[in-house]
Amino acid sequence: MKTPHDHTEELRHLIEQVNATSISSIGSVVTRIIAVINDPDATAKELVEIILTDPPLAANVLRLVNSAYCAPKNKIADIQQAVIFIGFEALKELALNQKVCEIFKRGVKINGYSREKLWKHSVAVALFCKMIYRKEFAQRGENAYALGLLHDLGIIIRDQFQNEMLLMALQAAAQKNLPLNDAERETCGYDHAHIGMALAENWCLPEEIVFGIGYHHDPRESQDGDTTLSQVLHIANYCCQKNNIGYCDAPLQDPAVFTHCCQALKIEPHAIDLVMGEVQQKISDMEAEGLL
Repeated sequence: MKTPHDHTEELRHLIEQVNATSISSIGSVVTRIIAVINDPDATAKELVEIILTDPPLAANVLRLVNSAYCAPKNKIADIQQAVIFIGFEALKELALNQKVCEIFKRGVKINGYSREKLWKHSVAVALFCKMIYRKEFAQRGENAYALGLLHDLGIIIRDQFQNEMLLMALQAAAQKNLPLNDAERETCGYDHAHIGMALAENWCLPEEIVFGIGYHHDPRESQDGDTTLSQVLHIANYCCQKNNIGYCDAPLQDPAVFTHCCQALKIEPHAIDLVMGEVQQKISDMEAEGLL
């Protein structure tokens, strides 16, 4: 999938608009956290330094570490203690989660869409991607969780900077019973995957995240090497939408793409069901603690 030529300049201008706002500073922190996640030699000290240079992020991390969800016996007073209590791996995800969450501010609610619902969906997809990598491939899948959180970033950007376009697409999707991305292409000429891919590339995120965002509706369209992460994301996105976790942008999905991805990765239906059950429980627990 390539960006439609006629809209290249419009996309470039949109990315410039985004980078002229506070979202740019969020993006720079997200990029640094993802760099730590991808560096096998990175230390907890490096992540702690990133968190400490961002007081709101540090405060949110400490709030969550001290919540009933993490259940510490004694109050955790600083980020160094948080590393000891929840571990380096968990702290990476928690910091990334909290920073990306800042982009999903309160906004419009229409035809089943809201930023809060989209955030819930994104967290569920991130959890699903991570579990697939760990349970099916016995790999950490460093970028799987990050891609899950960021895969619908383009919807949020369109919501905040092209709100009228998003409203038109949402209305067209509802009236014609179309997936949002198809409605976007009809009404705007390009969809949220194009936007998210362009922004991820501009932020210099890892290529598999860039392409994962760009091809998450149909990994078969990709001509960019290994599509494993894109296929895992499609499976996660499909299952979370099918089970109505958060916002569903494609009520009528193509099961052929889902089947192709499962067969390509040799993932059996019972494995999908087990992961889905764990994701649903995790999301339920997070909701009970007011974390979603």
